Amino acid sequence: MKQLNIMMMLAMMVIVVVSCNNDNEPADTVSPTVSLVTPEANDSFAPGDSISVTGTVTDDRQLSSINISVTPKDGISPVVTEIITAFDSPTSHALDVDIIIPADAEVGPYVVSVSAVDVAGNQSTPTDVQVEVKWTCVTVASCNVDGQATIILSVPETTPDGSDIYVVGSFNGWDPGDVNFKLTKNTVIPNCYCISVALVQGDEFKFTRGSWETVEKTLECAEVDNRIYDNEDKLEITIIDWRDLCEQ
Repeated sequence: MKQLNIMMMLAMMVIVVVSCNNDNEPADTVSPTVSLVTPEANDSFAPGDSISVTGTVTDDRQLSSINISVTPKDGISPVVTEIITAFDSPTSHALDVDIIIPADAEVGPYVVSVSAVDVAGNQSTPTDVQVEVKWTCVTVASCNVDGQATIILSVPETTPDGSDIYVVGSFNGWDPGDVNFKLTKNTVIPNCYCISVALVQGDEFKFTRGSWETVEKTLECAEVDNRIYDNEDKLEITIIDWRDLCEQ
């Protein structure tokens, strides 16, 4: 009986010591730390693309959640949010997440924001990266012809709806509205056209909307020098302006 009493007293002493240690533990006031590798500032993505969010999140004691959002720069409501609650360890997590941009997202600047909260409620300062959501001009199937040069053409937003775009050059007698050299419009991506042409090195060319009055122009309505083909398989070209629009 005496031994039992001694054991009970020892057990109570252990409980008291543990309790005192817990009471003396300093409060957790340290916020988690977020370090991003990707995306990088000014990276661009098309609607429907995925943004690769990578980096590390650490905390001195225990993570509670990691919050990722993609929000229009001048907006309030995010178009995408993701919350992570399972971690590599209680105090650290390697970020490797693909965030899908909605296919109907409006083009423009967006902010990718990552923050973390620990079990004590301490929240990190959000790590923000500005990216751009914009359409990327791509070919349609009919524009990909073996043995020919594929031209991918982006035109300005001021281009009138329903415009036909032509490539004109030394290969067609500089006919500005030759129906055999009318580009195909991408019906999904705005202001995007393409064509495949049997060009040879040294061919010169420009673009029109069917006449010399609507030939392409550069900044401040300056003349565009003849483009010269140099055996590229794919040419990605951007039109700055059109003669009839910039001379108004």
